[in-house]
Order: sequence, then C-alpha cells, then structure tokens
Amino acid sequence: MATHLWSLKTKTSRDVAEQRKQELQENKFNQVVKVSLDNLFSQIDEGNMKELDVIIKADAKVALRLLNSHLKNCLTMKSE
Repeated sequence: MATHLWSLKTKTSRDVAEQRKQELQENKFNQVVKVSLDNLFSQIDEGNMKELDVIIKADAKVALRLLNSHLKNCLTMKSE
C-alpha cells in the first residue's frame, strides 16, 4: 500500500512539474513583442534596423522569379 501511495505522489509531482514548465513556456511566448508593419517601418526609419530577412513562398518558379525581380527593382528605386 505504501508503494502505491508513493507512485501516486510521484506521478502528481511530475504532472505539477510538467504543468509549471508549460506555463513558463507560455509566459515566454506571450512576452514576445509582436511586430506590425508600422513598428517595423518606424524602426527602419530610426536606424535601429539595417537589414530585414524575408522569406518568400511561391507556388511556381516563374512567380518566384517575378517577385524576386520586382523586389530588387523596388530596392534599387528606394536607394536612388
């Protein structure tokens, strides 16, 4: 009987530890600052951000090439 109670307490302790771990992860996730386009552009204008990594997903190579060339064209126009 004592062994049975020990295993129940152990499982409960593990469950509590797992729940606390999950709550800490959720709190970290909620503390992440969400970026809007307005915030992003203001950071760029203030000089806080020099580069922006962009991931482009396209359904075809042709669409990817068009997007790539259009973005390069926009960047060269902005730098002039």
